[in-house]
Amino acid sequence: MASRTGEPSPPKRVTVKVVILGCMNVGKTSLMKRYASNKFTGKRQVTTGTDFVTKSVELNGQPVRLQLWDTAGQERFAKGTLGNSFYRGTDGALLVYDLNSQHTFDQVNLWREELLSKMGDDIDPRTFPVVVVGNKLDILEDRARAAAEAKAKAAAEAKTAEEGGDAGG
Repeated sequence: MASRTGEPSPPKRVTVKVVILGCMNVGKTSLMKRYASNKFTGKRQVTTGTDFVTKSVELNGQPVRLQLWDTAGQERFAKGTLGNSFYRGTDGALLVYDLNSQHTFDQVNLWREELLSKMGDDIDPRTFPVVVVGNKLDILEDRARAAAEAKAKAAAEAKTAEEGGDAGG
């Protein structure tokens, strides 16, 4: 379609809504804000109810307004208290869990079932885009590094003690 000046009209902006679901303290808000603004504070941010950010992106040459919707992760929100209006118009979902917490991984299917039940007949659950995200890898790596350092230190101390024990015995 051309404008009155004969120039092609800019492509119409599409809005894509993605909801971010998961247990409390898995880092949904940090993930959302990091993506939207490329900033990470490291401070725990409690979400009360819902929050959202938007980011303009380009997909296949098409301008897209991406809306990321964040929820408080308390279990009460996983049991149907988020209304259908929260899910209305959702085009995809991120199900987030904490790599350091088996419980949060075990709850991923609960969040998926909540999402699909609220979306109802509007979507095909076999094709609706859902991405599972394991978060807080940095903490997992820090723990592994700390454990390896502690193990090495313990081994060195044991060797020193053993050498000292042999020399004194």
